[in-house]
Amino acid sequence: MKRIPRLIYLAGLTPILVAGVVCGDQAGGLERLKPEVEEIIRHAREFSRGQVDTTSDKLASELTESVAKEARSREGEDVLAKVVLLAWDRKANTKRHEEIYETYFNRKNFPPRLNNLRALVRLPPLQDKHCVEEYRLAWEYILLRGDEGWIGAQWIGDALLRIGNPACVPTALQAFRNTVRGPLPLVGAGGTPTHQSYLLHILFGFRNEISLQAILECLSLDAAQRSHLQGEEKIEVEKARAEMLHSPEWKKIMDQIDVKTLSKEQAEVLDRLKKRIAEMTAKE
Repeated sequence: MKRIPRLIYLAGLTPILVAGVVCGDQAGGLERLKPEVEEIIRHAREFSRGQVDTTSDKLASELTESVAKEARSREGEDVLAKVVLLAWDRKANTKRHEEIYETYFNRKNFPPRLNNLRALVRLPPLQDKHCVEEYRLAWEYILLRGDEGWIGAQWIGDALLRIGNPACVPTALQAFRNTVRGPLPLVGAGGTPTHQSYLLHILFGFRNEISLQAILECLSLDAAQRSHLQGEEKIEVEKARAEMLHSPEWKKIMDQIDVKTLSKEQAEVLDRLKKRIAEMTAKE
């Protein structure tokens, strides 16, 4: 039976996990790992970075090469597979993970000019040698873990977009979910609104159906965060989101997507976006 990629919630839980394939496919050895993956995601939502490392190491110790191979085959559409693969890669390629962390996220190693109060919103400039596929999963692991908050999301997003592999979409989606807490202001300098904007920037950089599904979920979560906004404030947020999808390429993807693969909330967001984009087009 044909595999239909779909980003959906794990039944009965807060939306922290994606079970990525429908139509009867069996997930094999990955399904038994759901409790361990849920624990990792729970710590990531709490930004408990040390606990994320500890639980990832524990998960990695239980994995076999066949399970890792299965996870790799699904990493672009499934957060369960993605987290398993990140744990495996951190164990298999420890030096790469350490190199990314020590270079960009361990402030003890920063030069003095990046270790003062004015420089706290900066990280070392990206090096070309780190913006290649071999380092992608190391970047994704740190994105999921939440290092440096919105500042880290900006740097990691730039690296992932330069690498250009859309398999990072589930990680960016889960990282967005991890930031969802409660009501948000219309705008904000730093903090959660900025963090989420940089995560959306990653998703908008990959123009395909899986990315659109992830964007629609993020925007439905964003709408819930901003449900307290009224009138023009809510319209301005919707217009800003629609502007990011206002292109012939995104229009084609939005027109072709099977709405049956979307949740009710995602479908409602898609409908509002199309209306806003139609309004923009009419004014051009």
